[in-house]
Amino acid sequence: MPRTNSLVLVPDTVGVRAACMYYSAAMRQLLATMGLVVMLGPGCITERTANTAFVVGGRVAPTDATETVGGTVGGLGGTVSAAETDELFTIWGHADLFLGGNTRGWAGEAELAVEGGAAFFDGEHHLLLRGGFDGGVERNPYTGLMLLELPVATVGYQFHGQGESNPESSLHFDIGARGGLASAGRAFAADAVADFAGAPQLGFISVLLWEIVAARIQYDHIFMSEPWEVIRSEICIEIGAAICVDTRHLVADFEGVQREPAFVGITFGFGFATGYEWRSW
Repeated sequence: MPRTNSLVLVPDTVGVRAACMYYSAAMRQLLATMGLVVMLGPGCITERTANTAFVVGGRVAPTDATETVGGTVGGLGGTVSAAETDELFTIWGHADLFLGGNTRGWAGEAELAVEGGAAFFDGEHHLLLRGGFDGGVERNPYTGLMLLELPVATVGYQFHGQGESNPESSLHFDIGARGGLASAGRAFAADAVADFAGAPQLGFISVLLWEIVAARIQYDHIFMSEPWEVIRSEICIEIGAAICVDTRHLVADFEGVQREPAFVGITFGFGFATGYEWRSW
């Protein structure tokens, strides 16, 4: 009879076990080569757990403050995302950290977002109701964005795969409307500054966490006399070696002039994304 040992149904044979143990050993050797100590037994990915994804490495970020002002910064960065749904309870979180600069000055970024709530209906398909906060600071010699969203709430659809026998078993996907009551922020575009406090917002968010891939796209419309539009996205491919591309685009009124400061960050390094855990034989 077939037995589930990984992402697909495979026969319980000596050859399958040997292949899986070889893969596990190769992963441990890769981690050891990179100077990391990992406590892994000779096993396979067999049991569904929380979706997690992380990348750490070098990052370069071309930025544009205006049509004539911009440049590229570089440094070290890392990003972590996680999501779990266990019966009725669901939680999602994302964190990002970057430190670097160029000959014109320092650059840095820090973001933390956490939302928790309820996932209604049994099985893999859920009605999502989640609440939490999102805060971040990003600054470089050309642009910057400081944004605090508290509280925020997301209402939408969630797929959280279950079991171990199909490729979609480790898939986590959210999409929904997202709003906040009292956001505050400040933005920089070259020498110009724009800020606000206590403004409501409305937009959407979509999160994808799966084997080897993690992605997020988020849009916020901030209601003021001159509204802000903030679009953020991230997509990562993580198979030991990893690459991430994250973007931020802002449309706002800067001292009577509408500007659209933006950046694109590209991270090369080490990382994994999975919805399964390592287990020993």
